[in-house]
Amino acid sequence: LHTTDDVEVETSDWSAPVNVMTKALDPAAPTDLDVIPQGESSMWLSWTQPAAVDGTSGTATSYTIEWRQGTSQSKRSMTVQGRTNYLHTNLSPNTEYFYRVRANNNSGTSMSGWWPDQNRGTATTGVDCATTTTAAEQEACATTEIMGKTAARQLMPPSNIMAEAMSTTDIKLTWDAVAGATGYEIQRWDTATTAWVTLDANSAEEGNATTETTFTHTGLTATIGGVTEYYIIRTLSGGGVMSQWSGTVTGMTKSDAITAPTLNLLPTGQTTVRLAWSDAATTVGVTGYEVQYAMGVATAEQFEDDRFTSQTISLNASPMYYVHTGLNTATRYTYRMRTTLANDVNSPWTAPAQVVTRPAKPELTATATISTSITIKWDAVTFVVDPASATADKLVAVGNYDIQRRASADDATTTDVDESAWADVAETGFTTGSCATMCELVDTGLSAGVKYYYRIRVNLADGDVTGAPGVTSYWDQATARTPSN
Repeated sequence: LHTTDDVEVETSDWSAPVNVMTKALDPAAPTDLDVIPQGESSMWLSWTQPAAVDGTSGTATSYTIEWRQGTSQSKRSMTVQGRTNYLHTNLSPNTEYFYRVRANNNSGTSMSGWWPDQNRGTATTGVDCATTTTAAEQEACATTEIMGKTAARQLMPPSNIMAEAMSTTDIKLTWDAVAGATGYEIQRWDTATTAWVTLDANSAEEGNATTETTFTHTGLTATIGGVTEYYIIRTLSGGGVMSQWSGTVTGMTKSDAITAPTLNLLPTGQTTVRLAWSDAATTVGVTGYEVQYAMGVATAEQFEDDRFTSQTISLNASPMYYVHTGLNTATRYTYRMRTTLANDVNSPWTAPAQVVTRPAKPELTATATISTSITIKWDAVTFVVDPASATADKLVAVGNYDIQRRASADDATTTDVDESAWADVAETGFTTGSCATMCELVDTGLSAGVKYYYRIRVNLADGDVTGAPGVTSYWDQATARTPSN
């Protein structure tokens, strides 16, 4: 006989892992679907979406509207992204349309039930659909669609309706006259009440109606980016006859004043400039920034001229800095920028500002022929001032150098030395006439048999280059030992 101790237990390898994602929470079903005819060929739909509840319902990002026409049972659907209203157009006049709506999540994997449904309950039918007994209550609970009926053809609604921004608070509407019209009625969409509201167009004569073919909506709130309004207009005639409502027309006020950003320029290398900026605290809705730049000196008028050679860079709203690379060494550039918002709204341009990229560092040599002095030499450094100029296209940085030395009794490395060890060298004997191409300075009063370290850089202070901030080059170093006595 064999026991379990006599048998070797064998197992297989593990299978490959499988990733499984749980299903997202379904959004809650919409409620209060309103179907409002907008003339003979369109229907305005609006509904309410309950907020997501942790652990219970997800967030709705789109909606599916299912609809059918008249007695037809053939249903069609359409998707609305990110809003709780929709204008259904191209409908037939004097016709019934039936609608219901449901909510969907972002991935499309979860969706709510339809509204209305056969169990709407006391919130919408006034009865408890779970316990109803009467035929009337059962009929109310069984309602699964909301009906709207387009208007019959009558007078033509106004056409060629135009909305023009007159100011930060006013929008002007104009339209073509309609034959047989005695007046016109105007409504706007009120987002607070989610309903169309009739405007008091001409209280002095006909209350809410006007006999003119123009109307200015005034008293709107000025905002950065402008205020968007939606309008519909219908034609009135004698005996209470009226047309269908026109299609929805969108109008926008002019943007409230936007302050230009504050721009700072810093040369961070021989071929790079760092731009950093800030907006006013009241600027909201920023979508990005535009930067214009040109080589040399440029004015605002030149930037506005299409014939002027300049470049434009489009940047995102963040981060609020940008490193501009690929520039020319020791060259002046002019920049300006503006803030961009939606609907082609922009701030004013900043005033043009100039910056000079870092120059090439001087190439330094040091030689000692006597025990008390060392001669240092370097190539003169030039700056491009205005590339477009035929006569004054270079600026020679004559005399604008930092020259420093330190002494060492040994051959210690020239790196990792405390900055306090360096001392400025007086530019005695440094003549401007000798620096057109090669500069020379004799450092006197030195000690015999000592090794001296020298370093040099270009140093232009603010104002040395007109219109541009100060700039320095990188250091260049050289060494020499004075002969012993």
